[in-house]
Amino acid sequence: VFDSKTRKMLGIKSQMMPNRAGEGAEDIIKFGVASFYSGTSIMVRKSAIPSYGFDERIPTVSDWKFTIDCLANGGEYGCIDGIYAGYRKHGGSITDLHMDMIFKECIITI
Repeated sequence: VFDSKTRKMLGIKSQMMPNRAGEGAEDIIKFGVASFYSGTSIMVRKSAIPSYGFDERIPTVSDWKFTIDCLANGGEYGCIDGIYAGYRKHGGSITDLHMDMIFKECIITI
């Protein structure tokens, strides 16, 4: 995670919150959107991807729903050590501005 203006690193997400591993979508739903992986950092087997891909009806939490959909028929998830993506934090970040929208979209996905 880095600051957009200063380019200063704010932290490493895996050090800010524990990495999780498991099977199926249950814990993804149970622990919520912020507890798992962002769309910029996931790898998925092609066979697990639903035919519709990201659900564009819910643009704010579509990455969370995508993870749930990919694990709907089972499958394992976990982490690979290393830094493979950057998350740019700025005043206009969707997570800072629209928490009510995120909450509503999370409810829709359950």
